[in-house]
Amino acid sequence: GRMLGQVGPGKLVDSSKYCVILVDALGDGVSSSPSNSKVQPRMQFPKFTIRDMVKSQHALLTRVLKISHVHAVIGISMGGMQTFQWMVSYPSFMDEAIPIVGSPRLTSYDLLLWTAELHAIEYSKDWDHGNYTSPPVDAMDTVADIHTMNLTTPAYRVSHTSPAAFPKFLDDSQESTLKSFDANDWVRQLQAMMADDVSKPFGGSIEK
Repeated sequence: GRMLGQVGPGKLVDSSKYCVILVDALGDGVSSSPSNSKVQPRMQFPKFTIRDMVKSQHALLTRVLKISHVHAVIGISMGGMQTFQWMVSYPSFMDEAIPIVGSPRLTSYDLLLWTAELHAIEYSKDWDHGNYTSPPVDAMDTVADIHTMNLTTPAYRVSHTSPAAFPKFLDDSQESTLKSFDANDWVRQLQAMMADDVSKPFGGSIEK
């Protein structure tokens, strides 16, 4: 749903020129996820990787939609990580690969960011290893704060949000996170991102 606003005539992905397929990643809450699995709910849902996400997307395209080649694969943020994995796993499947604010492997700062969000959830008194009776609002509010703080530069935030407007800005960012993500889904996706490195099968060499 978050990508829908980027698709349309004259937008980031021009649907008047291309047939556009939007695929929800594992753990997003629409595709197979801890929050919607009846057989393996919550933290019983197995850990998955960015590579698993891409493998499932390739299976959808080739087995279900019977598509053997696309013009482009594009993704933003975690989708950018998936785009790099597409380049490595299925390099001839697309003409173009367009990762946006993604990375082929995480830096120490990336790991610090995602670890902080993971700790915010795991250390919450309401988390109970994912077996909470009501959503751990305190944890997800902290996740939202950490996430929002890292979405832009400090200078951008200072110039775009006045101190007077800050309380509403904070409420909106926290509410959006709570509405958009289940805590169990977020944990499994954080773990997938933290493990991401497309060079692992190549001895850690990005060049290979």
